[in-house]
Amino acid sequence: MIDRFLIEENLSNDKLYSADFLLFQYNLRNIGKLTETKLKYLDKEFGENVNINSKYFFYRFLIHTNKINYHFLNKFNLGNKKFAVNNFNDTGLNILYLFLYFITETISEFINIYVYKYEFDLDLDKNFISAIFRELNLENIKKEIKLNSEYSYFLDIYMGLLDTYRFIEDDSYYYKYKKLFLDNINKLDYEEKSYHFTNLVNIIILKRFNNLGTTDLLNEEFRLYQIILDNEYYKEGKINHLPNTLFRSILFTSLKLKKFSWCKDFIEKFHKKIAERDRQNMYNYALAFYYYEKNDINKSSNHIFKITIDNFIFKYDLRNLTLKIYYEIEDTEAIMNLIHNYKDFIRYNAGVSRKRKNVFGNFIGFVEKLVLIRTGKEKIDLRYLKRQVKENKSVSNREWLLEKIEEIQAKKSGPGITRKVKFGT
Repeated sequence: MIDRFLIEENLSNDKLYSADFLLFQYNLRNIGKLTETKLKYLDKEFGENVNINSKYFFYRFLIHTNKINYHFLNKFNLGNKKFAVNNFNDTGLNILYLFLYFITETISEFINIYVYKYEFDLDLDKNFISAIFRELNLENIKKEIKLNSEYSYFLDIYMGLLDTYRFIEDDSYYYKYKKLFLDNINKLDYEEKSYHFTNLVNIIILKRFNNLGTTDLLNEEFRLYQIILDNEYYKEGKINHLPNTLFRSILFTSLKLKKFSWCKDFIEKFHKKIAERDRQNMYNYALAFYYYEKNDINKSSNHIFKITIDNFIFKYDLRNLTLKIYYEIEDTEAIMNLIHNYKDFIRYNAGVSRKRKNVFGNFIGFVEKLVLIRTGKEKIDLRYLKRQVKENKSVSNREWLLEKIEEIQAKKSGPGITRKVKFGT
Protein backbone atom coordinates (compact mmCIF):
# COMPACT_ATOMS: atom_id res chain seq x y z
CA MET A 1 0.00 0.00 0.00
CA ILE A 2 2.88 2.37 0.78
CA ASP A 3 4.47 1.59 -2.59
CA ARG A 4 1.20 2.20 -4.44
CA PHE A 5 0.61 5.45 -2.55
CA LEU A 6 4.09 6.77 -3.39
CA ILE A 7 3.73 5.80 -7.07
CA GLU A 8 0.30 7.40 -7.44
CA GLU A 9 1.26 10.55 -5.52
CA ASN A 10 4.40 11.13 -7.60
CA LEU A 11 2.60 10.40 -10.86
CA SER A 12 -0.13 12.92 -10.07
CA ASN A 13 2.42 15.58 -9.05
CA ASP A 14 4.53 15.21 -12.20
CA LYS A 15 2.30 16.45 -15.01
CA LEU A 16 4.73 15.69 -17.85
CA TYR A 17 5.44 12.13 -16.72
CA SER A 18 1.70 11.63 -16.17
CA ALA A 19 1.04 12.92 -19.70
CA ASP A 20 3.52 10.44 -21.18
CA PHE A 21 1.88 7.62 -19.21
CA LEU A 22 -1.58 8.61 -20.46
CA LEU A 23 -0.46 8.96 -24.08
CA PHE A 24 1.05 5.50 -23.99
CA GLN A 25 -2.19 4.08 -22.61
CA TYR A 26 -4.29 5.95 -25.19
CA ASN A 27 -2.12 4.59 -28.02
CA LEU A 28 -2.27 1.11 -26.52
CA ARG A 29 -6.06 1.27 -26.49
CA ASN A 30 -6.23 3.14 -29.85
CA ILE A 31 -8.20 6.06 -28.37
CA GLY A 32 -7.36 8.55 -31.11
CA LYS A 33 -9.58 11.44 -30.01
CA LEU A 34 -8.12 11.56 -26.50
CA THR A 35 -4.59 11.26 -27.90
CA GLU A 36 -5.05 14.26 -30.22
CA THR A 37 -6.61 16.35 -27.44
CA LYS A 38 -3.73 15.57 -25.07
CA LEU A 39 -1.09 16.27 -27.76
CA LYS A 40 -2.63 19.68 -28.53
CA TYR A 41 -2.69 20.50 -24.82
CA LEU A 42 0.97 19.47 -24.43
CA ASP A 43 2.06 21.51 -27.48
CA LYS A 44 0.51 24.52 -25.75
CA GLU A 45 2.15 23.65 -22.42
CA PHE A 46 5.60 23.29 -23.99
CA GLY A 47 5.15 26.39 -26.11
CA GLU A 48 4.31 28.90 -23.35
CA ASN A 49 7.86 29.86 -22.31
CA VAL A 50 8.16 27.02 -19.84
CA ASN A 51 11.16 27.26 -17.52
CA ILE A 52 13.15 24.08 -17.98
CA ASN A 53 15.51 21.61 -16.37
CA SER A 54 17.40 18.64 -17.81
CA LYS A 55 14.43 16.29 -17.26
CA TYR A 56 12.39 18.55 -19.54
CA PHE A 57 14.20 17.11 -22.57
CA PHE A 58 13.63 13.54 -21.41
CA TYR A 59 9.90 14.17 -21.06
CA ARG A 60 9.77 15.88 -24.43
CA PHE A 61 11.47 12.81 -25.90
CA LEU A 62 8.93 10.47 -24.28
CA ILE A 63 5.92 12.55 -25.31
CA HIS A 64 7.26 13.16 -28.80
CA THR A 65 7.79 9.39 -29.17
CA ASN A 66 4.11 8.87 -28.38
CA LYS A 67 3.20 11.52 -30.95
CA ILE A 68 5.30 9.79 -33.66
CA ASN A 69 3.81 6.40 -32.77
CA TYR A 70 0.28 7.81 -32.90
CA HIS A 71 0.84 9.33 -36.35
CA PHE A 72 2.46 6.14 -37.60
CA LEU A 73 -0.41 3.97 -36.34
CA ASN A 74 -3.23 6.24 -37.50
CA LYS A 75 -1.96 8.32 -40.43
CA PHE A 76 0.69 6.16 -42.08
CA ASN A 77 0.61 6.24 -45.89
CA LEU A 78 3.46 4.58 -47.78
CA GLY A 79 3.01 6.78 -50.85
CA ASN A 80 2.53 10.08 -48.98
CA LYS A 81 5.78 12.05 -49.15
CA LYS A 82 4.43 14.81 -46.89
CA PHE A 83 3.80 12.26 -44.15
CA ALA A 84 7.28 10.81 -44.62
CA VAL A 85 8.91 14.27 -44.42
CA ASN A 86 6.95 15.16 -41.27
CA ASN A 87 7.86 11.87 -39.60
CA PHE A 88 11.47 12.27 -40.74
CA ASN A 89 11.66 15.74 -39.14
CA ASP A 90 9.83 14.62 -36.00
CA THR A 91 12.25 11.72 -35.54
CA GLY A 92 15.25 14.05 -35.94
CA LEU A 93 13.77 16.41 -33.33
CA ASN A 94 13.20 13.47 -31.00
CA ILE A 95 16.84 12.42 -31.27
CA LEU A 96 17.84 16.00 -30.45
CA TYR A 97 15.71 15.95 -27.26
CA LEU A 98 17.20 12.62 -26.22
CA PHE A 99 20.73 13.77 -26.91
CA LEU A 100 20.31 17.00 -24.91
CA TYR A 101 19.08 14.93 -21.97
CA PHE A 102 21.85 12.36 -22.38
CA ILE A 103 24.71 14.85 -22.63
CA THR A 104 23.57 17.10 -19.75
CA GLU A 105 22.89 14.16 -17.42
CA THR A 106 26.20 12.54 -18.38
CA ILE A 107 28.00 15.78 -17.53
CA SER A 108 26.20 15.85 -14.16
CA GLU A 109 27.38 12.32 -13.38
CA PHE A 110 30.88 13.12 -14.62
CA ILE A 111 31.03 16.02 -12.16
CA ASN A 112 30.29 13.61 -9.30
CA ILE A 113 33.32 11.61 -10.44
CA TYR A 114 35.47 14.75 -10.31
CA VAL A 115 34.36 15.37 -6.72
CA TYR A 116 35.34 11.80 -5.78
CA LYS A 117 38.67 12.30 -7.53
CA TYR A 118 39.58 15.29 -5.37
CA GLU A 119 38.08 13.90 -2.16
CA PHE A 120 39.56 10.39 -2.34
CA ASP A 121 42.52 10.82 -4.75
CA LEU A 122 40.95 8.48 -7.31
CA ASP A 123 42.32 7.99 -10.82
CA LEU A 124 39.83 9.69 -13.13
CA ASP A 125 41.23 8.01 -16.26
CA LYS A 126 40.19 4.59 -14.98
CA ASN A 127 36.49 5.46 -15.25
CA PHE A 128 34.90 4.61 -18.60
CA ILE A 129 32.96 7.90 -18.70
CA SER A 130 36.32 9.66 -19.08
CA ALA A 131 36.94 7.60 -22.20
CA ILE A 132 33.52 8.57 -23.57
CA PHE A 133 34.25 12.27 -23.11
CA ARG A 134 37.65 11.89 -24.75
CA GLU A 135 35.96 10.40 -27.82
CA LEU A 136 33.10 12.91 -28.01
CA ASN A 137 33.87 16.12 -29.85
CA LEU A 138 31.67 18.32 -27.70
CA GLU A 139 32.55 21.54 -29.47
CA ASN A 140 31.38 20.21 -32.86
CA ILE A 141 28.26 18.77 -31.24
CA LYS A 142 27.54 22.16 -29.66
CA LYS A 143 27.85 23.89 -33.04
CA GLU A 144 25.37 21.47 -34.65
CA ILE A 145 22.86 21.88 -31.83
CA LYS A 146 23.21 25.67 -32.03
CA LEU A 147 22.18 25.49 -35.70
CA ASN A 148 19.22 23.19 -35.04
CA SER A 149 17.80 24.04 -31.63
CA GLU A 150 16.63 27.01 -29.55
CA TYR A 151 18.00 25.18 -26.50
CA SER A 152 21.69 25.46 -27.36
CA TYR A 153 22.14 27.81 -24.37
CA PHE A 154 21.28 24.89 -22.07
CA LEU A 155 24.12 22.79 -23.46
CA ASP A 156 26.43 25.83 -23.23
CA ILE A 157 25.74 26.07 -19.48
CA TYR A 158 26.51 22.38 -18.89
CA MET A 159 29.65 22.46 -20.99
CA GLY A 160 30.74 25.51 -19.02
CA LEU A 161 30.11 23.52 -15.84
CA LEU A 162 32.16 20.60 -17.15
CA ASP A 163 35.09 22.85 -18.13
CA THR A 164 35.04 24.46 -14.67
CA TYR A 165 35.77 21.07 -13.09
CA ARG A 166 38.15 19.93 -15.82
CA PHE A 167 40.25 23.10 -15.52
CA ILE A 168 39.57 23.84 -11.87
CA GLU A 169 42.93 25.56 -11.33
CA ASP A 170 41.94 28.30 -13.79
CA ASP A 171 39.39 30.67 -12.21
CA SER A 172 38.37 32.10 -15.60
CA TYR A 173 36.38 28.92 -16.35
CA TYR A 174 34.41 29.36 -13.13
CA TYR A 175 33.45 32.94 -14.00
CA LYS A 176 32.59 31.98 -17.59
CA TYR A 177 30.27 29.22 -16.35
CA LYS A 178 28.71 31.57 -13.79
CA LYS A 179 28.02 34.17 -16.50
CA LEU A 180 26.48 31.57 -18.86
CA PHE A 181 24.19 30.44 -16.05
CA LEU A 182 23.16 33.91 -14.84
CA ASP A 183 22.61 35.19 -18.40
CA ASN A 184 20.02 32.44 -18.92
CA ILE A 185 18.68 32.06 -15.38
CA ASN A 186 15.18 33.27 -16.27
CA LYS A 187 14.79 30.38 -18.74
CA LEU A 188 15.41 27.77 -16.04
CA ASP A 189 13.06 26.34 -13.44
CA TYR A 190 13.64 26.45 -9.68
CA GLU A 191 15.21 22.97 -9.55
CA GLU A 192 17.72 23.84 -12.27
CA LYS A 193 18.63 27.17 -10.63
CA SER A 194 19.19 25.41 -7.33
CA TYR A 195 21.39 22.78 -9.02
CA HIS A 196 23.70 25.37 -10.59
CA PHE A 197 23.99 27.53 -7.48
CA THR A 198 24.93 24.37 -5.58
CA ASN A 199 27.60 23.64 -8.17
CA LEU A 200 28.99 27.18 -8.00
CA VAL A 201 29.38 26.83 -4.23
CA ASN A 202 30.84 23.31 -4.46
CA ILE A 203 33.43 24.47 -6.99
CA ILE A 204 34.53 27.30 -4.69
CA ILE A 205 34.77 24.94 -1.70
CA LEU A 206 36.72 22.41 -3.76
CA LYS A 207 39.09 25.13 -4.94
CA ARG A 208 39.69 26.44 -1.43
CA PHE A 209 40.08 23.00 0.16
CA ASN A 210 42.63 21.94 -2.47
CA ASN A 211 44.35 25.36 -2.69
CA LEU A 212 43.33 25.82 -6.35
CA GLY A 213 42.66 29.16 -8.02
CA THR A 214 43.98 32.62 -7.29
CA THR A 215 41.09 35.09 -6.92
CA ASP A 216 39.17 36.17 -3.79
CA LEU A 217 37.13 33.00 -3.43
CA LEU A 218 35.86 33.54 0.12
CA ASN A 219 33.92 36.72 -0.69
CA GLU A 220 32.60 35.07 -3.86
CA GLU A 221 31.37 32.13 -1.76
CA PHE A 222 29.65 34.49 0.68
CA ARG A 223 27.85 36.33 -2.15
CA LEU A 224 26.53 33.01 -3.48
CA TYR A 225 25.22 32.05 -0.03
CA GLN A 226 23.30 35.32 0.20
CA ILE A 227 21.57 34.59 -3.13
CA ILE A 228 20.78 31.01 -2.07
CA LEU A 229 19.27 32.12 1.25
CA ASP A 230 17.31 35.02 -0.24
CA ASN A 231 15.73 32.76 -2.88
CA GLU A 232 15.55 29.58 -0.77
CA TYR A 233 17.46 27.63 -3.41
CA TYR A 234 18.35 25.08 -0.71
CA LYS A 235 14.86 23.57 -0.97
CA GLU A 236 14.43 20.44 -3.08
CA GLY A 237 11.08 18.91 -3.93
CA LYS A 238 9.21 18.30 -0.68
CA ILE A 239 12.38 18.80 1.39
CA ASN A 240 11.97 22.33 2.72
CA HIS A 241 14.59 22.39 5.45
CA LEU A 242 18.05 23.94 5.28
CA PRO A 243 20.71 21.18 5.01
CA ASN A 244 23.16 20.94 7.93
CA THR A 245 26.16 21.02 5.60
CA LEU A 246 25.01 24.24 3.95
CA PHE A 247 24.30 25.85 7.33
CA ARG A 248 27.82 24.90 8.44
CA SER A 249 29.45 26.29 5.30
CA ILE A 250 27.62 29.61 5.58
CA LEU A 251 28.52 29.84 9.27
CA PHE A 252 32.25 29.31 8.69
CA THR A 253 32.42 31.59 5.66
CA SER A 254 30.79 34.51 7.49
CA LEU A 255 33.06 33.97 10.53
CA LYS A 256 36.20 33.87 8.38
CA LEU A 257 35.13 37.18 6.85
CA LYS A 258 34.44 38.49 10.39
CA LYS A 259 30.86 39.43 9.49
CA PHE A 260 29.84 38.85 13.11
CA SER A 261 26.61 40.82 13.16
CA TRP A 262 25.40 39.17 9.94
CA CYS A 263 26.45 35.74 11.28
CA LYS A 264 24.55 36.14 14.56
CA ASP A 265 21.39 37.16 12.68
CA PHE A 266 21.88 34.18 10.34
CA ILE A 267 22.19 31.72 13.27
CA GLU A 268 19.10 33.03 15.04
CA LYS A 269 16.95 33.10 11.89
CA PHE A 270 18.09 30.09 9.90
CA HIS A 271 18.69 27.47 12.61
CA LYS A 272 14.88 27.33 12.75
CA LYS A 273 14.87 26.14 9.12
CA ILE A 274 17.04 23.08 9.90
CA ALA A 275 15.30 19.69 10.24
CA GLU A 276 13.81 19.46 13.72
CA ARG A 277 15.87 16.43 14.80
CA ASP A 278 19.13 18.39 14.30
CA ARG A 279 17.95 21.91 15.06
CA GLN A 280 19.10 22.29 18.68
CA ASN A 281 22.45 20.57 18.09
CA MET A 282 23.20 22.82 15.11
CA TYR A 283 22.14 25.91 17.06
CA ASN A 284 24.58 25.15 19.88
CA TYR A 285 27.24 24.13 17.37
CA ALA A 286 26.95 27.47 15.55
CA LEU A 287 27.01 29.51 18.77
CA ALA A 288 30.06 27.58 20.02
CA PHE A 289 32.05 28.72 16.97
CA TYR A 290 30.52 32.19 16.95
CA TYR A 291 31.47 32.92 20.56
CA TYR A 292 34.94 31.45 20.10
CA GLU A 293 35.57 33.87 17.22
CA LYS A 294 34.23 36.67 19.44
CA ASN A 295 36.84 35.66 22.09
CA ASP A 296 34.18 34.56 24.59
CA ILE A 297 35.67 31.19 25.57
CA ASN A 298 33.21 30.59 28.41
CA LYS A 299 30.09 30.90 26.24
CA SER A 300 31.73 28.86 23.49
CA SER A 301 32.54 25.97 25.82
CA ASN A 302 29.07 26.08 27.40
CA HIS A 303 27.44 25.57 24.00
CA ILE A 304 29.79 22.65 23.23
CA PHE A 305 28.60 20.90 26.40
CA LYS A 306 24.98 21.23 25.21
CA ILE A 307 25.59 19.24 22.01
CA THR A 308 24.60 15.56 21.91
CA ILE A 309 27.89 14.40 20.45
CA ASP A 310 27.15 10.67 19.85
CA ASN A 311 24.91 11.25 16.83
CA PHE A 312 26.42 14.54 15.71
CA ILE A 313 27.76 14.64 12.15
CA PHE A 314 30.42 17.29 12.74
CA LYS A 315 32.52 15.54 15.39
CA TYR A 316 35.77 16.64 13.76
CA ASP A 317 34.79 20.30 13.89
CA LEU A 318 34.02 20.07 17.59
CA ARG A 319 37.27 18.25 18.37
CA ASN A 320 39.19 20.95 16.50
CA LEU A 321 37.36 23.68 18.40
CA THR A 322 37.93 21.94 21.74
CA LEU A 323 41.64 21.68 20.93
CA LYS A 324 41.73 25.43 20.34
CA ILE A 325 39.92 26.15 23.60
CA TYR A 326 42.22 23.91 25.65
CA TYR A 327 45.16 25.66 24.02
CA GLU A 328 43.74 29.11 24.84
CA ILE A 329 43.23 28.27 28.53
CA GLU A 330 46.61 26.51 28.68
CA ASP A 331 45.22 23.24 30.06
CA THR A 332 48.19 21.12 28.99
CA GLU A 333 46.99 17.82 30.49
CA ALA A 334 43.56 18.09 28.86
CA ILE A 335 44.93 19.04 25.45
CA MET A 336 47.54 16.24 25.41
CA ASN A 337 44.84 13.67 26.32
CA LEU A 338 42.57 15.02 23.58
CA ILE A 339 45.42 14.92 21.04
CA HIS A 340 46.09 11.25 21.90
CA ASN A 341 42.41 10.29 21.61
CA TYR A 342 41.93 12.36 18.48
CA LYS A 343 44.84 10.63 16.74
CA ASP A 344 43.29 7.23 17.48
CA PHE A 345 39.87 8.44 16.32
CA ILE A 346 41.32 9.47 12.95
CA ARG A 347 43.51 6.38 12.56
CA TYR A 348 40.69 3.86 13.07
CA ASN A 349 37.83 5.72 11.35
CA ALA A 350 37.46 3.98 7.99
CA GLY A 351 34.70 6.35 6.86
CA VAL A 352 37.05 9.30 6.39
CA SER A 353 39.08 9.84 3.22
CA ARG A 354 42.88 9.74 3.34
CA LYS A 355 43.01 13.39 2.33
CA ARG A 356 40.83 14.51 5.24
CA LYS A 357 42.80 12.32 7.61
CA ASN A 358 45.94 14.15 6.47
CA VAL A 359 44.28 17.55 6.88
CA PHE A 360 43.12 16.86 10.44
CA GLY A 361 46.21 14.84 11.36
CA ASN A 362 48.53 17.66 10.30
CA PHE A 363 46.51 20.14 12.35
CA ILE A 364 46.80 17.95 15.44
CA GLY A 365 50.53 17.53 14.86
CA PHE A 366 51.11 21.28 14.63
CA VAL A 367 49.00 21.95 17.76
CA GLU A 368 51.06 19.36 19.64
CA LYS A 369 54.29 21.11 18.59
CA LEU A 370 52.91 24.45 19.75
CA VAL A 371 52.06 22.99 23.17
CA LEU A 372 55.52 21.42 23.52
CA ILE A 373 57.20 24.69 22.52
CA ARG A 374 55.09 26.74 24.91
CA THR A 375 55.74 24.37 27.83
CA GLY A 376 59.47 24.32 27.07
CA LYS A 377 59.58 20.56 26.38
CA GLU A 378 60.83 21.04 22.82
CA LYS A 379 62.93 23.64 21.09
CA ILE A 380 61.75 24.18 17.53
CA ASP A 381 62.68 27.07 15.26
CA LEU A 382 59.45 29.07 15.09
CA ARG A 383 60.34 30.57 11.71
CA TYR A 384 60.82 27.05 10.32
CA LEU A 385 57.52 25.91 11.89
CA LYS A 386 55.73 28.91 10.42
CA ARG A 387 57.10 28.09 6.97
CA GLN A 388 55.96 24.46 7.38
CA VAL A 389 52.39 25.57 8.17
CA LYS A 390 52.31 28.01 5.24
CA GLU A 391 53.67 25.48 2.74
CA ASN A 392 51.62 22.49 3.89
CA LYS A 393 48.68 22.19 1.50
CA SER A 394 46.89 19.65 3.70
CA VAL A 395 46.17 21.31 7.02
CA SER A 396 43.02 22.75 8.56
CA ASN A 397 42.85 25.97 10.61
CA ARG A 398 45.99 27.33 8.95
CA GLU A 399 45.25 30.96 9.89
CA TRP A 400 44.75 30.02 13.55
CA LEU A 401 48.04 28.08 13.66
CA LEU A 402 49.95 31.00 12.15
CA GLU A 403 48.34 33.37 14.64
CA LYS A 404 49.43 31.18 17.59
CA ILE A 405 53.00 30.90 16.26
CA GLU A 406 53.15 34.69 16.01
CA GLU A 407 51.87 34.99 19.59
CA ILE A 408 54.70 32.78 20.84
CA GLN A 409 57.21 34.77 18.78
CA ALA A 410 55.92 38.02 20.26
CA LYS A 411 56.06 36.62 23.78
CA LYS A 412 59.64 35.47 23.30
CA SER A 413 60.67 38.91 22.06
CA GLY A 414 59.11 40.85 24.96
CA PRO A 415 56.66 40.83 27.91
CA GLY A 416 53.03 40.18 27.22
CA ILE A 417 49.71 39.55 28.91
CA THR A 418 48.30 36.02 29.09
CA ARG A 419 44.57 35.59 29.49
CA LYS A 420 43.53 32.45 31.34
CA VAL A 421 39.94 31.31 31.86
CA LYS A 422 38.51 28.15 33.28
CA PHE A 423 37.01 25.86 30.62
CA GLY A 424 33.26 25.42 30.94
CA THR A 425 32.57 28.09 33.54
